[in-house]
Amino acid sequence: KRLRESSEVLGALNKVKKALAAEGKPVHWVSTKRADVFFACIIVAYAALAGVDVEFKVRQFDMSSEMEIGFIVAQGVFMAIFVLELFLRIRAEGLRYVSFRNPVGMADAVIIVLGVVEFLVSVANAVSGGGPGSGALMVAAGPMRVRRLLRLIRLIRILMVCKELKLLFIGLISSFSAVSWAFLLLLVFMYLGTLFCVILLGKEPSLQGYFGSVGIGLFTHFQIVTLEAWPEIADDVIEVGGPIWALYFVAFICTTSLAIMNLV
Repeated sequence: KRLRESSEVLGALNKVKKALAAEGKPVHWVSTKRADVFFACIIVAYAALAGVDVEFKVRQFDMSSEMEIGFIVAQGVFMAIFVLELFLRIRAEGLRYVSFRNPVGMADAVIIVLGVVEFLVSVANAVSGGGPGSGALMVAAGPMRVRRLLRLIRLIRILMVCKELKLLFIGLISSFSAVSWAFLLLLVFMYLGTLFCVILLGKEPSLQGYFGSVGIGLFTHFQIVTLEAWPEIADDVIEVGGPIWALYFVAFICTTSLAIMNLV
């Protein structure tokens, strides 16, 4: 008993010792809440810039050379801030921040490196203009624009700044398991219903678009589960098969859309 009590006292003393040692260590600015809020605002601003850029590209607006240079300069400023942030975090936490033990930091570093490469390609493409090497640069710039969207994944960091959003995000992630099992159960019911309807209604010419094959039948039952245009489907089936089919649709919707979906 005395040995157990002494071990508990030593454990408590070790905890106090570690807490005092942690208090004595300086906290880097990049590890503070203020830095998280600052970089989250930068990421939101970059997301807004990416949205404007995509809108201009899709609508094919005629951009002057000054506007294109302005976009490139703005992207360069954002990339410089992101690289500075990565440098500060590596300096504060060491190389373990970008190691496999920290998937978030490693993914962050990969996204930033790809962003730097994409930015350099954009600058080279703008400088070359219609020069001899512009064709190869344009080919490389296409996939790079897609990789640019990967940097928007960093918007998830905003969830870690706001406590309410963080709780909602954690709840969403934790519900994936229940949602997956519910979807599997729905898939079983949809498959059984598909086989039932394809066997009984698949040869009707007017219902070929609904139950002409197993794949089409699965899609039709997915529409019924989501309550998308199910009255039209039910009307066509009842017109061919008789009013008894109304019981099938009522039972299927009550079992899937109302019962199983409300279990999640």
